[in-house]
Amino acid sequence: MIKQKKQSVLFANGRRRTIQEIQDEIFRKMSVDKKLRLAFDLNHLIKRIAEDSIKEQYPKADNTFINNKLRERIK
Repeated sequence: MIKQKKQSVLFANGRRRTIQEIQDEIFRKMSVDKKLRLAFDLNHLIKRIAEDSIKEQYPKADNTFINNKLRERIK
């Protein structure tokens, strides 16, 4: 296993923080509406990627077939 060096940012006050710490703080301060929107966007993106994958496997598939395959993958 390759260990990845954590990237950090040095602030003017001399405090060093990792990018993950900064992202966690931003997420904590985010409103519920923004978190819900982010979750919706991620789910939509995942669905689009799954649809594209099915379309590659079955180039002549119609929307009904694709939706059925998505339901199978979700189960």
